[in-house]
Amino acid sequence: MKQGDFTEVAKHYINRPAYSAFLLEKLIKCINDTNKPLEDLNVVEVGAGTGKLTKMLAEIFKLNITAVEPNDNMREEGIKFTQNCSNISWQKGSGEETGVKSGVADWVIMASSFHWTDPTKSLPEFARVLHGGGGGGGPGRGFFYPLWNPRHIAGGS
Repeated sequence: MKQGDFTEVAKHYINRPAYSAFLLEKLIKCINDTNKPLEDLNVVEVGAGTGKLTKMLAEIFKLNITAVEPNDNMREEGIKFTQNCSNISWQKGSGEETGVKSGVADWVIMASSFHWTDPTKSLPEFARVLHGGGGGGGPGRGFFYPLWNPRHIAGGS
């Protein structure tokens, strides 16, 4: 398996642990300090993989999500996993080239995937996609949050 190629493991990603709904709720409060209706927030999830976080954001918080995933197998699994969520659209793209229009996102999020990008290219790309060039700090501005879901894997004795 080539490093960073998830083609052969895509079908097994369903078994990975979910993200913290409590944490997501707190992050949403931070990005939505103007109290827009949640269904009016536009989220771009880059490196969406098989849709683990995508589905949580769509079902629990009713957010509109553009899920961007470079790997065809991961994206196909994500489309199947989230097929009943009408507030998700999937597209091929990467952190460096999302294919998303400029200035459309309130929030760009990456879950356990930012480390696969070239930040000299991905961070300017996220700023381009976000309202007001990213960084938060006021009305009309967007936010970028990378997050990870570390797993404690106990070793044998």
